[in-house]
Amino acid sequence: MEFEIEKYPNKEKCRLVSVDSSFVVNVADLARITEICNQPPVHKSLEAIVGNNPYTVGDARGFIEWAKDGWLSEKWYVFLVRDSNNKILACVDIKVGKDSDMGGREIGFWADTENPGV
Repeated sequence: MEFEIEKYPNKEKCRLVSVDSSFVVNVADLARITEICNQPPVHKSLEAIVGNNPYTVGDARGFIEWAKDGWLSEKWYVFLVRDSNNKILACVDIKVGKDSDMGGREIGFWADTENPGV
């Protein structure tokens, strides 16, 4: 599933891409997710998952599998934001069941520090 969106404030065309069973991850995607998740503001939000350890390519691979599992179980839905060059800029997840960290519905996100307006 894919939707066209605009990046704020320059209105650059981007795509919101579902990380479902049809999603094919590549080495560049894993490296980009790892890079973003090691940026200090993003990494801080992931401390409950990785602690003070760096976010690794293995963590990124596990994240993609977790995202796909959510679509299959219909409990959470993960989307990546890609720019016109297919580069990952951000991620959003929507949790709809009792399994979320907050015990109910939840929206989570992270974004590249150079692209906060997605």
